[in-house]
Amino acid sequence: MSESAGKRGRKTGIGTLIFFYSGFLAAFVLDRISKAIILFMIPENSSFEVFRFLHITNIKNPGICFGFLDSPVYLPVLIFASIIALGLIIVYMHKKKTALPVFPVFCFGLISGGILGNLVDRIIHRGVIDFIDFRVWPVFNLADTFIVCGIAFLVLFYSRRKDASGMF
Repeated sequence: MSESAGKRGRKTGIGTLIFFYSGFLAAFVLDRISKAIILFMIPENSSFEVFRFLHITNIKNPGICFGFLDSPVYLPVLIFASIIALGLIIVYMHKKKTALPVFPVFCFGLISGGILGNLVDRIIHRGVIDFIDFRVWPVFNLADTFIVCGIAFLVLFYSRRKDASGMF
């Protein structure tokens, strides 16, 4: 077999990485746009009703979910943890690019885009801009949604596969 034929037969993973970075970019850009609109349109600590069950509330969350670690002392730890998590996911994607199905790769992209969106907030605003308020749940943002949905879809995807051990 010629060298060029051998190269054509190899799986490079470029297509897989395109799905990863598509999810990554889509999540990050949508998160940044939504937060820019909120910061421009709604004063901090203000809220307005969209529907009876949905309010848009501009708050800055210095911690993580449910108000955990909301002291400014934890900000460097949260920034460092976000950078490490993002780096590990990117390295993992590049290492496993030829072995993973497209759907989980896209999910990892959504998770990474969400992590980066909240990381940017922590660096610029010293807290995460949250605005989706159902009044029965803590206020959250699109980055949080992408992270949670990405993880949930990964759990569902791998819980329904017989070869789930091949993920790692």
